Amino acid sequence: MLVPRTVALLRSARRIVAAGRSLRFAVAFAVALGAVPAALRAQEAVERPEPFDSTGRVTAITPMAAARLMLGPPAWRITGDYREARLYSSAEGYVIVVTRHDGTVERYAIANADREFLRVRTSELPPDLESQIAREVSSATEAVAGGGARGAFIRDQTILGFAVYAPSFAYAVTNEPAGRVATYLIVAGGSFFGASSLSRDFAISPAQNRLATLSALHGGAAGFGLTYALNTSGDGQAAGIFVGSLMGTAAGLYFGRGVTDPQVASAAFGTDALALMAAGLFGAGGAFDDRDNSSRVAAAAVVGAGALGAPLGMLYPRYVGYNVTAGDVATLWFTGALGALGATTFIAGGDPSNSDILFALTGGFALGTFAGDRFLVKRFDHSATDASLVALGTVAGSLMGAGVSVLLDTDDPDPALTTGLATLGGIAGIAATEYFTAPRDDAGKLALNVKLLPTGLLMAAAKQRGEHPILSITF
Repeated sequence: MLVPRTVALLRSARRIVAAGRSLRFAVAFAVALGAVPAALRAQEAVERPEPFDSTGRVTAITPMAAARLMLGPPAWRITGDYREARLYSSAEGYVIVVTRHDGTVERYAIANADREFLRVRTSELPPDLESQIAREVSSATEAVAGGGARGAFIRDQTILGFAVYAPSFAYAVTNEPAGRVATYLIVAGGSFFGASSLSRDFAISPAQNRLATLSALHGGAAGFGLTYALNTSGDGQAAGIFVGSLMGTAAGLYFGRGVTDPQVASAAFGTDALALMAAGLFGAGGAFDDRDNSSRVAAAAVVGAGALGAPLGMLYPRYVGYNVTAGDVATLWFTGALGALGATTFIAGGDPSNSDILFALTGGFALGTFAGDRFLVKRFDHSATDASLVALGTVAGSLMGAGVSVLLDTDDPDPALTTGLATLGGIAGIAATEYFTAPRDDAGKLALNVKLLPTGLLMAAAKQRGEHPILSITF
């Protein structure tokens, strides 16, 4: 009896094990069947690159291009500092892939109406915008591949260490000659290692480095002006230079993320130009004749004018109705100087006071800058080489004009005639330089276009810009 029961139990156990194996196989088979559609769906979700416009020219959008095209929510939700944005399409819709400067990649899904809005916005570009996008993408790619502007940042900060950080700090902390020499050497050498360590932690773009370097110089000058306004001692003014230069470097690195070369040049020009004009006006009023309260108030006002000029200059290339390059901004210095020279023509014949001279120089510089903006920046896009040639043409023409005045009266040249002919010669020199070098015509902003929008695009565009539901005016 025991043996048959044992055999029966063994057979039952065998059937249970077999059933378990079958159950596991069934479960595994079901899971596999369920995974097949998912795998097929994953294979179908292929994203293909797609140009933003209908002609296939705009494959990427940079911060500069987004600003020129005036892109914004809801179709364009990208904010902050980024290298480039590209469009991809799939069976499920459209997605914008954004690459940040640190290599981070972000994805933004957009609706079909937003896709059509971007297509229309990029359909008619200014003549030079396509090449500017290509240059900016290439520059950003090379900067990331080469570690950004790390080498230039270390070099510039080391030079600032020798010329600004070290002498101001050494003068501020000790009055002993040996202590100042030792402090100078330590800080000058430490600036190299400090810049090396800082640039290792995050990437620095070329424009960011230029802004940081210029801001260090402006910050040092502002520190000196503020400590002078507070009537501090020489040690305090040296400390103001040191602290101001360091704060300027930090501000340049922080606010320089995502800026362009024209914005950097404009910020520097705005700072220097407004500070110089404020100093000229206060000087014309006699504020700097004596080291008293009026001179300290004037110094503080000059610092404030320079601080105001930086953000105004930064906004200049973005919000004017024409394209502004770094070379364009450089030409404003030469037209401003020519305007200042021309203004002295009206006072050179008499016996002007210092106030008269400063007022003429300040007013002439402002008028010359305005004329340069109207006749050069608005009409042309100057490269750095073009700007240097404009400088040479201005100087050469002015020298020739002054030479003609000497030929007209070799015994006793009239100062008013000399300055007047020098000014006319400078203007002729600029005109001749523009004619012979033939800089590019201004790329401009998007031209005014009147379009009848499709129904799908209509609601998105109307919501985006608050336009008429039938007629869209695109700038």
